[in-house]
Amino acid sequence: MLEFLIRDAKTAPKSFGYRVINGLVTLEDQEEALTDPKWAYEFARYILGADIEVCQEVAIKDPYWAYCFARNIPGANIEVCQGGAIKELYWAYRFARDIQGANIEICQEGVIKDSRLAYLFARYVKGADIEVCQEAAIKDPEWAYKFAKHIAGANIEVCQAAVIKDPYWAYNFAKHVKGANIEFCQEAIVKSPDWAYCFARYVKGANIEVCQEAAIKDPEWAYRFAEDVIEADIEVCQKAAVKEPMWAYHFAKDVKGANIEVCQGGAIKNPKWAYRFAKYITEANIEVCLEAVIKDSRLAYQFAKDVTGANIKVCQEGVIKRPVWAYKFAKDVTEADIKVCQEGVIKDPIWSYYFAKDIVGADIEVCQGGAIKEPEWAYYFAKNVKGADIISCQEGAIKEPEWAYQFAKDIKGANI
Repeated sequence: MLEFLIRDAKTAPKSFGYRVINGLVTLEDQEEALTDPKWAYEFARYILGADIEVCQEVAIKDPYWAYCFARNIPGANIEVCQGGAIKELYWAYRFARDIQGANIEICQEGVIKDSRLAYLFARYVKGADIEVCQEAAIKDPEWAYKFAKHIAGANIEVCQAAVIKDPYWAYNFAKHVKGANIEFCQEAIVKSPDWAYCFARYVKGANIEVCQEAAIKDPEWAYRFAEDVIEADIEVCQKAAVKEPMWAYHFAKDVKGANIEVCQGGAIKNPKWAYRFAKYITEANIEVCLEAVIKDSRLAYQFAKDVTGANIKVCQEGVIKRPVWAYKFAKDVTEADIKVCQEGVIKDPIWSYYFAKDIVGADIEVCQGGAIKEPEWAYYFAKNVKGADIISCQEGAIKEPEWAYQFAKDIKGANI
């Protein structure tokens, strides 16, 4: 196979690019080169004696190759190449930056249609008109900020006026730009709680009270403000944070000086955070938290298992609403009332079976009554539960042919 590939490679027609790179092109191939801007440029660059002017006429039809022609071909007409390059804004910028003899003003006229390129032009092109570039850059807050930060001669006040349209860039402007008007920038960030927090925490000279008023519009940032900003008013932040159970819990857990009772009042609005509050907050009122938790059977189980001082009887009342947690409660909680848990379990055949199988003290007869409601669990009950009534289980299993067969096959004492 390899021999055939080598043979075909030798006989297959070669592309013009391949021939140029491998020195297989001569002056006689110039007409073919003039069919594509790239090959016109390559021909002029690599073939001694190429007609530079003719190749240039073709190359400048593509802005990139016009730029390359001016940069790499001795004898290129810079003005002509520039006319081709400036048809695309990026190559107009690169032309002004890299090509000696470029007309900076002409290149700049195109570039300033794009804020990013206007910034780059001012930063990297010698002779750029800073004022003109700035007018273009400030149309976008990001480039207005970067212009003020990096360009010598930038008008800070003008750039700042553009930046405040966006809280993120207003924050960065105040933080990083020398000469920024902190109060002016702050007026922009107060529209956004997250940036108000960042402003207060990281910007020297920020008005903490003003930032706090903005931050507390969102419970999360009210919490973070109280936790991280030294001058924060804990009581004010707390009032906002406790509007959401999650942040009420975190406030009590992480903020020095938090009012535990107030935070608990917010946390218990959600069973999950009521449980966490009781588990992790030392001063929590266990009884109050439990009242919220028992609305959720899983959390009532977790509460009894994890929270010191939990009222097991009350937790159990919440747990037995769902068979799976009634089973787990009886299995894992030492003080569980097996009979009460069993009453919750027998509503479901599968958990009736597991209860009888795994729980010491389970009433086999009662559990069997729940399990045999479904043929599958009637079969498993007879197979795996010591003391099962085979006849009763068989009556449940034979309601479906599959389990009647399995029962006859596996259960000793089955009525074949």
